[in-house]
Amino acid sequence: MATLKDVAALAHVSKMTVSRALNHPELVSAEIRQDVLAAVTALNYQPNRAGLALSKHKSFVFQFLMLEDVDQVEPYYGKLLIYISDALQQSGYTLELGHSRQSLNPNVDGLIVVGARHHDLVWLKALDIPYVSYGEISEDIPYVDVDNRLGTKIATQQLLLHGYTNIHYIGLTMDEYFARQREQGYLDATQSAHNLPHVHRITNNDRLAETLVQQLALTPSMAFVCATDQIGLGVVRGILDAGFRIPEDVAVIGFDGVYLDQIASRRLTTIRQPLPQIANELIHLLEAQLTNTAWQPQLIVPELIVRESTRN
Repeated sequence: MATLKDVAALAHVSKMTVSRALNHPELVSAEIRQDVLAAVTALNYQPNRAGLALSKHKSFVFQFLMLEDVDQVEPYYGKLLIYISDALQQSGYTLELGHSRQSLNPNVDGLIVVGARHHDLVWLKALDIPYVSYGEISEDIPYVDVDNRLGTKIATQQLLLHGYTNIHYIGLTMDEYFARQREQGYLDATQSAHNLPHVHRITNNDRLAETLVQQLALTPSMAFVCATDQIGLGVVRGILDAGFRIPEDVAVIGFDGVYLDQIASRRLTTIRQPLPQIANELIHLLEAQLTNTAWQPQLIVPELIVRESTRN
């Protein structure tokens, strides 16, 4: 591996000048900094992380802090973690995990908070380190989220386009912003099409979704927009158990698009969250705060993935 001495020799400067060019560029001329950066690139030099952290008073660690109960942690968080780790490698940071407010590490450079709810706002706003929420809970904090309202609107319009006329929405009982937004997207689409809305709310449980479907009077050209893929899985089972065909008689669209949508007996059409883009935006918002750069919350456009549970 290349050393600081190697960089200094190639750039024809002292080791002290290399250190200043990398850590305090305002102390050297633009020409010298350019020569040093060229040598760093040519040698693939990796600064000593401990020394760099000490000189910049930084830890070069971000924490991924989950505030949801362990039993309710969504399976797509695993994929999100992989994409975040990939993005962090390009920025020179490492990632630490925490699963409650009590596991917050105050010495990290920034926090990626997932599972935050409205009652967490006061705590978040009191933090004295940069943070970003994965999920919109307030307009005046840094967040990255998928456009939940647009997602269910797209799903409902897809069903209307393919001739399903009796469209039901199975949402969540929780009174949280994302849940209300997903329900509102469905209502937007049905209102625009002058269709009568049918809204049901349950907890995020496939067994409860299956039971709900069994209690409804299913008819051909009926369809379901589901707040999550987990609910969608239960809906698929309930439809098939009732003797109806998917998608010829009844259709189903889920939401999230990570793993669960692919294990149903009829692979689930879903609204997919683009996790690589979400991961990059989460890191971008943290870095913007660290460098005192202007930032804006980000809503990411979701993607409709058409599979076997709807007509093509």
